[in-house]
Amino acid sequence: MRSVVLLSLDCDKIPHLIDSLDFNPELPQKTLIFTNSSEEADHVFKVVRNSSLFSMKIHENLTHQIDFVKNQWKKVIGPGTHVILVLTNDFIKALDITDATCVVHFGFPVSPQLFGARQFCMKDYFQNLTEMAKMEQESNKAKSILLLTDKNASHIGGVLQYLERTEAVLPPTMKSFADGVWKAKEFQKRSKPLCKHLKTSGFCKNWQICPERHALFPTLDVPLYPQSNTVSILPLYIENASCYFGRIVQGMEDPYEVLSAAMSEYYKSNKDNPKTVEVGMLYGIQEETIFNRVQVLEVYEKEEGIFQQVTIKYIDDGRIKQVQAHNLLNLPSKFQSLHFQAVEIILYGVKPLDNETEWDSMVSTYINKKIRGKLHEADVVLCLGNTIWIDKMVLVTKIPDTKVLINEHVVQSEIIATGLGEKHPQHLNLLMSMFHEVGFIEHKETINNLKLLEASTHYTEENKINSTRTSLASENVSSERDNMIAAEVMFESALHTKCVHPKIKWYQTEDCLILNVKIMDPQEKNCEFFRNRVIFRAVCGDKVYLADLELHDDILKEKSTCVIKSSETVITLVKQTKTIWKQLLHSKNAFVTVDFDHIEDFEELSGIKGTAVQDIFTSTFLNEEHLYPNFC
Repeated sequence: MRSVVLLSLDCDKIPHLIDSLDFNPELPQKTLIFTNSSEEADHVFKVVRNSSLFSMKIHENLTHQIDFVKNQWKKVIGPGTHVILVLTNDFIKALDITDATCVVHFGFPVSPQLFGARQFCMKDYFQNLTEMAKMEQESNKAKSILLLTDKNASHIGGVLQYLERTEAVLPPTMKSFADGVWKAKEFQKRSKPLCKHLKTSGFCKNWQICPERHALFPTLDVPLYPQSNTVSILPLYIENASCYFGRIVQGMEDPYEVLSAAMSEYYKSNKDNPKTVEVGMLYGIQEETIFNRVQVLEVYEKEEGIFQQVTIKYIDDGRIKQVQAHNLLNLPSKFQSLHFQAVEIILYGVKPLDNETEWDSMVSTYINKKIRGKLHEADVVLCLGNTIWIDKMVLVTKIPDTKVLINEHVVQSEIIATGLGEKHPQHLNLLMSMFHEVGFIEHKETINNLKLLEASTHYTEENKINSTRTSLASENVSSERDNMIAAEVMFESALHTKCVHPKIKWYQTEDCLILNVKIMDPQEKNCEFFRNRVIFRAVCGDKVYLADLELHDDILKEKSTCVIKSSETVITLVKQTKTIWKQLLHSKNAFVTVDFDHIEDFEELSGIKGTAVQDIFTSTFLNEEHLYPNFC
């Protein structure tokens, strides 16, 4: 069967219908034109009758003619004859037609079942193409014509899904029309999370009808964590074998552990229950001897004799659970200042066996026992919003009283060893190709306005707290625009390729910071300066380097420069205030180290002498390097 789609405005359907019909065929033709109402059937019949000698109609007001229509349809016709019957959907079963050579969907089918019932009217011409000669199959193949108009735009996804399984002839404008409709739908779903299947597998089989989001929004998917960096992660909630929620642990003193201890001490004598429970607000909850922070997602109506139920999300480990409202505790504001700790962690490079979309419960249970609550090292290969994709997730154990480290297990290898998973080397490529295909939904000229609008009206408490951590929430319009442009730069870089963080050595003078990027003769380089952030990108050979540096203090971006000196890239940052910085970055970075070769230069330019200089450099070194001894 051959499928043809005609794209038109609703007011131009009739001319397209006439153009699609052959009124002088070489072979006998029987065509059914389906409409959705008796009025539509009468209108179409008037037009068709002027072009065809053998035309009939049947609808709810002409039931007395059903026997006549049946008899006329069953008559044998010869070459050059084209019989056309205009009808409504109510008469599909009554007429029991199976020998139509063409079905025209003038009225759009409101359901797949109705569409299938119409198509079944050509059953006698459904052929096994492998058993036919090519000439015969072309001459006898049945044809389905679908008129798609602006009023049916919302169904374009389902139509395309059907056409993918046929040899449909698509009009050139249909693809662009479908893309436009799809983008409009995705924009309506911008409050939804990215599709879970898209993140874990790189594709979604049902992306055209999936309720979750499959497009990227720079205002929503700004990376909240460093790209291409080694991190320590603590998996706390295992959703399945390759998707977890947990915390990124930084430093010897985990701020969450400090918070947890303070909460335990506070709630020893202050267990006040809230008078009312509101959606989106933060509360405390006790589990045995541990107190957790939770956010209320949904409040259910209280039934008589039953405690009120609420759905909560544990903001520090990612769990979602339904509990009774009276178990919630008031959470003081001092415990709300720490940003939400739960990070979504996607394991890169593995997938379920035999192209399944869901993991077997056995392997998920096994991985849960293997990794839950244990500190692992992993490489971040991509970050979008609060989700990170990691590779080489390893449990490292130190032998007591020695400097020997042992890799106890690599999680990807453990999954494959179960026999229920396999390698997925195309994971990141599929993800990137999908993102390249859909592109940005929001037009770049309107991004700043949308960002400011959403920041003032639609941000949830979680967005606000996380924005503070990444310096995306600013105190004025200028810094807001800077951060939005920075988000775009990082966003585009993350989509183009898997990047490598360059090694950087830095030192300072009283008014400047000098960063030596250890890349020799890059073919391409670009450096974006912002108030308290620098984003450097370069291409050298077959490697793409990316460094996103969130600075400890503010700089004058207009006066800062990036130049090539002696085959090495030198970035000069002019301080907004002439003062000595205790550290370069807001957060630790294993690839950025202090350049001790310039202590003497610092003495000459700053006027500070001797041990004072050594103390400044040593203090800076300890602030930035003690967490990463392997990189010193």
